[in-house]
Amino acid sequence: MSAPHERSLRLCIYKVFYILFFDSRRNIPGSLVDRIIYNHNFAVKGLRGKIHEFIDQQHNKYGRIVYVAPDIISVDDRKLVKYIISQQDFPKSEVYENLRLQRTTLNLFNVLDRDYHKHIRRSLAPAFALSYLNSLEPMIQSCIDVLIKVLNERIDQSPSGVAVVDMWQLITYLALDTIGETAFGFSFNMVESGKKHPLSDAIEKCLRNCTIANIIRILQYVPGIDKHENYFRKVGNSCDIAPVVTTLPEEMTAILNRRKAFPSGRRDILQIMIDTQSREDGMTDEQIIQESAMFHVAGSETSSNTINFGLIYLAKHRKWLEALQQELDEAFPTAESVHAMRHENLKNLTILNAVINETMRLRPVTMVGIARQTPETTTLGPYVLPKHTQIIVNYARMQRDKEYWGEDANEYNPARFLGDWPSDAFLPFSASTRSCIGKNFALLQMRLTLAHIIRRYNLDIVPGQNENDLVQHITVHVRGTSYKMAISRRDGLSENL
Repeated sequence: MSAPHERSLRLCIYKVFYILFFDSRRNIPGSLVDRIIYNHNFAVKGLRGKIHEFIDQQHNKYGRIVYVAPDIISVDDRKLVKYIISQQDFPKSEVYENLRLQRTTLNLFNVLDRDYHKHIRRSLAPAFALSYLNSLEPMIQSCIDVLIKVLNERIDQSPSGVAVVDMWQLITYLALDTIGETAFGFSFNMVESGKKHPLSDAIEKCLRNCTIANIIRILQYVPGIDKHENYFRKVGNSCDIAPVVTTLPEEMTAILNRRKAFPSGRRDILQIMIDTQSREDGMTDEQIIQESAMFHVAGSETSSNTINFGLIYLAKHRKWLEALQQELDEAFPTAESVHAMRHENLKNLTILNAVINETMRLRPVTMVGIARQTPETTTLGPYVLPKHTQIIVNYARMQRDKEYWGEDANEYNPARFLGDWPSDAFLPFSASTRSCIGKNFALLQMRLTLAHIIRRYNLDIVPGQNENDLVQHITVHVRGTSYKMAISRRDGLSENL
C-alpha cells in the first residue's frame, strides 16, 4: 500500500473511532454509515430531486432528531424548531452562500452575516410594507387580467366549452410575469406568448445549476465512485453559474441603467431599490441585480406553487371547491363586483384563507425544510452539538405530524384552519429575523389569483397525472412542471366575466 493510501486509511479509522466513542453527537439516532459518509441515497436522491423521501425514511425509522449525513441532522420537533428558529435564531447554513448569481455579491436570501442581512432587509422593507403593496396591486391585477383573457380564449376555441390547459405552466408564467412587472419594471409577457422570457430562463437555469453543483461536490466523496472523480469535477464545473449567465449581468444592468436614465414614474420594487442609492448606505447596482434575481425565484415559485397545488386540491375535493365558490359568489355577486375585486375585500374571507393555509401546510415551498447551523457548541434536547453542525429544520414533516394535527394530518381538510390550530407547528414563511420578507406580497398574489379563477371557472382533474410525484431542488414542484386541468365557465356566468 502506498504512503498516501496508508495515511488516508489511518484518517478514516481515526474518524470512525472518534465518531463512535468521542463525538458528542454519537447518541443521535441514525445509521453509522450516514454519520461517517455521504451515502448514495442522500447524494443520488438529491440529484433526482427526491432527497425529501430519504430524509422522511430516516425520521420514520429513527425519530424526531436524526442523522442524515456527516455533520447534518434533521429535526421535526416543534419545540426544538421554535428553539432553533425563534429563541436562539441560529444562523443560516453556509450552503446558502452558493445560491448567488455572482460569486462576489450576496443577497437577502443567502447572506449569513447578521449585520449585513439587517442592513439589506432594512433597505428593502419599504418595498414590502402593507401600505406600499397596495400600490403594486394594479400591476398584479393587470397580469391576472391577461391570464383570464387567455383562459377565456381557450374555452371559446373548444366546441364543448371545456378547455384542457396546462394550468401549472400558466400559473407559473403568471407568477413570473408578475415578478417582472413589479421587480424588473416590465412584464415578461409569458402568459400571453406561451413562451419563457430569456432573462427569466437564464436566472432559473443559473440557480438550478447552483443546487446541482453542490450535490455533485458531495458525490465526489461518496465511497465507491472516487474513480469517477474527474467526471464529477467536469460535471460540477459545467453546472457552474458563470457559463450559464455570461450575458445575464449585462442584461440586468441594462434594465437598471435604462430606468435610471429614463425615469418612468413607476413605484415598483425596482424603483424602491434605486431610491436607496440616494443614501450613503444605499444599495449598489450589484446588490440591486442580486435582489431582483432572487425575487424572481423566491417571489414567483412560492406563490405559483401554492396556487397550483391549491387548484389541484380544490379540483379533487369538490366540497371545498363549491364552498369557496359560494363564499366568493356572496362577496362578489355581480360581474361589476368581480371586475372590481380587490385584495382589501379578500384578505378576511375565511374559506379562501383556510384553503391557502391548508395548501401551504401540505405542500410547503420546500419538502425538506431550511438549513441552519450551530454558531457555537449548543445543547439541543438531550444532545450536545459542536459548532457548525448543520441542522435541517424540517417544516414539511412538522406540518404533517399527527401528534400536532390529528389523525387526518396527511389529508386535505381546510376546516382545521377555521378553528383553533397549532400555530407553532405551522411556519410556511419561517419566523424570526429570517422570516420571508415577501410574505404579504405572496399572500396578496395568492388570494387575488385564486379568487379570480375560482369565482369564474369550474375545474376538473385530467386523469393519468400524479400530483404526488414531487421533485425538490430549490423549491418543490410536480415532476415535469406540468399539470393539465379541464376548465370551463361556471353555469350562468357571461362570457365577459
